[in-house]
Amino acid sequence: MTRTEIFEKIKEIIKTQFNGFEVKEETMFRDIPGWDSLGHMAFLGNIQQAFGIKFSFEQVVSLNGVKNVIDCLEQLV
Repeated sequence: MTRTEIFEKIKEIIKTQFNGFEVKEETMFRDIPGWDSLGHMAFLGNIQQAFGIKFSFEQVVSLNGVKNVIDCLEQLV
């Protein structure tokens, strides 16, 4: 899977979960209106399901923006 394909999937998940919010690769999660710890966990659960992967605890705590997630997923998928 290419970086572009990964990013497109992430954008759709965020758009669905956060009421149409559009992201760029540089978007940090704190910049997304309504993002909180529960939203973070739901988002990561949606990512794991969409990509058929499982994040480690270390990965979960280090993921703070779209770029981090893409970088991590490039290694896992």
